[in-house]
Amino acid sequence: MYTVIQLKEAHTPLIEEFCAAADQAGYTNNGSIRKMKFNGEYDLGTTPAFWGILKDNKLISVSGCHLWPDENRDLTSLRCLFRSATLPEYTGIIPGMSRNHMNSAPFSIMLPYQIAWGISQGCGDMFITTSHGDHDASGKMKRTHRALELLSRNGLVEYHREFIIYSTPQTMWKINIDCYLSALRAFHSERERLNIGLDEAYYNIIQNGFNTV
Repeated sequence: MYTVIQLKEAHTPLIEEFCAAADQAGYTNNGSIRKMKFNGEYDLGTTPAFWGILKDNKLISVSGCHLWPDENRDLTSLRCLFRSATLPEYTGIIPGMSRNHMNSAPFSIMLPYQIAWGISQGCGDMFITTSHGDHDASGKMKRTHRALELLSRNGLVEYHREFIIYSTPQTMWKINIDCYLSALRAFHSERERLNIGLDEAYYNIIQNGFNTV
């Protein structure tokens, strides 16, 4: 059984253990609590919210989001799947391939909680950012960028714009919430079979959609 939790200060020992393993695996962005930007504004100007997947009281995957003012919009946006990482030995917890990227634990398991959280904070649009340059502190960003390019063909995301952050070129992808919800519902039976994150908040999304959270 895998449990999804929102990470709070009380979970710091679990996160420190996760960061040590992530650092050993070469996931630089998750190599320490400060690099992950957990529980503080640091240089973002806002404190990210993080979720994690627990297996036998061990944190095996994390993913965060944070508020992000968009100069072209009146409402605050949400940057999703921030500092996402799954420990190498658990990357196959969702077996097989998926044209909708549902074999990615951050995308299929933790993103629904982030979208719901963003709506509760009054966010207008939800974005994912990727980099396809030479700098790859996460260890898997180029692969993630390619996955988002493919998802744009399915209508799950759409290209928004390019920008620079921390001297690194980034691409912004806007999440199509309705298409994502359809993909999430199609994945539901597999999620139940795997027994991952089957809690009240998740079932409320599956049954009623994001507009009722």
